[in-house]
Amino acid sequence: MRANIPTINRQFVCIVDFRKPELAAIISSYLNKKGVYFPILEFPHVTCAKPKYEEDKQTENSLSIGRATHFATLANNILARITSCDYLILAGLSVEQKSYLYFLSKTNVIDISDMSEVDFYLSSFISEAKELLLCRPSDVFVGLSLALRSNFILKIDERAEPIQTSPIGNGGLIIIENDNSVTPVIAVNYAYSINSDVHIVEPLDPDDRFIIHSCIEGWRNGDLSQYKHIEQKVTDRIGAISFSKIDFATFFTTGLPYSLVLNNCIPCSYVHLELRADFFILDNLIYEKKNQYGGAVCFSPGFFKDEETAAVSTILNKNNFYVRELFGKNASVYNLDMNLKEFPYDIFHLCSHGGEIEGRTIEETFVDSKGDKHTVVYDEVLSISPSSKAGYGHVQRKTYFKKFDGLVWRSPELKSKYPHYVFSDMMNALDISTMQQKKVLDKKKKIPNSSAIHCSDGNHQGMLNILASHSSPFIFNNTCWSWYQIAEQFLVSGARGYIGTLWNIQNSSAVNFSTEFYRNIFSDTILQSFHRATKSLESSNDNNIYIFWGLHFSTMSIQLNLTESRGNVFEQLMRSYYIWSDKLERELSQKTKDLITELVTWIKNEMQTNFNTLDLYLLKQKVLNRKKRTE
Repeated sequence: MRANIPTINRQFVCIVDFRKPELAAIISSYLNKKGVYFPILEFPHVTCAKPKYEEDKQTENSLSIGRATHFATLANNILARITSCDYLILAGLSVEQKSYLYFLSKTNVIDISDMSEVDFYLSSFISEAKELLLCRPSDVFVGLSLALRSNFILKIDERAEPIQTSPIGNGGLIIIENDNSVTPVIAVNYAYSINSDVHIVEPLDPDDRFIIHSCIEGWRNGDLSQYKHIEQKVTDRIGAISFSKIDFATFFTTGLPYSLVLNNCIPCSYVHLELRADFFILDNLIYEKKNQYGGAVCFSPGFFKDEETAAVSTILNKNNFYVRELFGKNASVYNLDMNLKEFPYDIFHLCSHGGEIEGRTIEETFVDSKGDKHTVVYDEVLSISPSSKAGYGHVQRKTYFKKFDGLVWRSPELKSKYPHYVFSDMMNALDISTMQQKKVLDKKKKIPNSSAIHCSDGNHQGMLNILASHSSPFIFNNTCWSWYQIAEQFLVSGARGYIGTLWNIQNSSAVNFSTEFYRNIFSDTILQSFHRATKSLESSNDNNIYIFWGLHFSTMSIQLNLTESRGNVFEQLMRSYYIWSDKLERELSQKTKDLITELVTWIKNEMQTNFNTLDLYLLKQKVLNRKKRTE
């Protein structure tokens, strides 16, 4: 059964400072409509205006600059994908934040500084008079939900009476952890657009995601009390809800596996509160209305005697997907990395070992820019594998900081003791340090919280920035411990859906679940197919092991024919080749030039190896026919 999908409000898009949920909520109460999703984009914190030139070294502003620059690029791209925006609302943005928004001249801008200006700028867009709902700041998310259902305008008032939550009825339910950012406002807007109830719960503590991961491991090793710890966190938040009357639930969370404790009694999906939920929702809505590439990738180094990859590839092929098979030696780190980033796919299926990998604990000293000496202790995971360039290796390196001058990393004591420039100096020092400057304290078979996909020649740590030629694909990572760290890498890079595992899965369970899942994916939603597949594991030790990051309405369609799918993949590769080649000519940074050159080289080799002159001829005919239709 396919779900109803809300349309996107193309009259208004709002970009708001992430620290101003009340302002975002009030604006939302003015502009929301039934069955229509009102897009809000959450601008991150910045410490300075956009610099004229890119710095080679880390400064105390580098992280902020990179974050804001990347947000502006994503915002520009999503506005282009929406295709129309009559008014772009800037809400509570500083002069520094606005300096990154290079696309403001392309549309009409409404600049709202604070809550006192909302009515002046937006009241003229309301066709009928609306009553006011007074709401305390602490009740803003519940208040917004009630205001939308009642067709009221929200007004923040410290003296307002507490708002009582309404009983939950039938249909969908959106559970939202209240982290006091704009993201819960985005979640409430989404819930209203799909006509679902809202339930606001307490947020997780910052360290809870790591604790939960350890609890799952302890429970799987036989300590039932570790499961009870997770169960209590879930029960504290949703224990009073009767899920038997609910069709589906979507959890906006930073990493609490509610469905594990609920025993997947209903279809459950997740949205990560801290990983661009604003773009995640829009990507899903846009993708459902656009034509798919018709491309897919199946990856397996062949570590298991019995695997699902051949069956998955066959199912995808029968549904007219052009499948790139990366099996055996071809399932290398380099091939995985390049195909994840640049092959035009709608589905990427991974079958391998996964989870935490070996590394070492390192102590390193450095001198900051003021001449003071510091010591930092961190866990390091280093993956080296062959590259496409002779004599060079493909290197991925992650560091997990533990202590700084004896203080626990990210502790309040550490944050209050040192100015930010000290940590920028640290990053610069670590970037150019040599092994002679490092002291290895310990070698470990598993680095806590690390995560990787095992390839034929090494480990891929999921260090990605883009996926599938800047598309929004679906990823099934059928490896162990794939729900957590590595899932975040895929989600923040643009995946619209992701399936991973909560613990070390048995091979038979992995085969049974994935085979059942793909049997149904083209006749139902991804969530319904996922839920049906969970039932295949009910009698196994891996019951409830899978987690689905995604939305309830997302689907995967049967493609027209294999020729069309192959042609779409080839056309997108050709398009990417020219886009990257053009960027290469204009790029000034040598480091960026090297990265783009690698992409251009891979795309060129992909086209020359797997496509031919007939593909080129068919593409030319396709372009000519497209021109004739538009003339």
